[in-house]
Amino acid sequence: MSATITPRPIPVHAPTHHEVPSARLRAAALVAGGLVSAAGHVLHPLDHSEPARAAARFELVHYLFIVGAMLLLAGFPLLRDRLGGDRSAALYVGCLSVATMIIPTLVALEAFASPHVDQETFDRISDSAAGPGAISTVALILGTLGCGLLAWRRTRHRVVAAALIASVIVLVLVPALPGREGYGIIASLGLLNVALATLGAQWARRSNPGSAVSR
Repeated sequence: MSATITPRPIPVHAPTHHEVPSARLRAAALVAGGLVSAAGHVLHPLDHSEPARAAARFELVHYLFIVGAMLLLAGFPLLRDRLGGDRSAALYVGCLSVATMIIPTLVALEAFASPHVDQETFDRISDSAAGPGAISTVALILGTLGCGLLAWRRTRHRVVAAALIASVIVLVLVPALPGREGYGIIASLGLLNVALATLGAQWARRSNPGSAVSR
């Protein structure tokens, strides 16, 4: 006589009615944050010369950066979950979060000090922020590249994953690109933010954005 062993079912977490709206809100935050930030980069002057800082839109774009960064931070927990929710996802989204958290401080300093100082003083202020700026850049590169690779391997959104990886390549190659450096930065960060907004839009369209099926 042989005993029949019945495999025990693996419990699957079904999101509650509280979790689904939360996931949808975070997806909406990714969409809004990505689009607002991308708009800020498109409208930003190509340099920080005195005429550029005197332009009417200079202060506006920095408000867009601050609002966009806050919205993205609100949506990043969903990004972490959709990329697997494990240590790798937490590490790379954490790097992206560090870069995003530094942005409001730097742009506020840039925007609100700018109208009250001359070009030489502004350049000194910019130089004093080089340390945090370098940390933000390294965290941005590591976080975006890692998220892009995880999205390629773990989700169905390979075009968006390729866009994330491409944004890092452009950002790294910016110093070697011909023409004004601002074009490369706008292209890189604009592509990154549009990619994040696209992911949020895809997840917001799912009937159950908090479940593993919606990746």
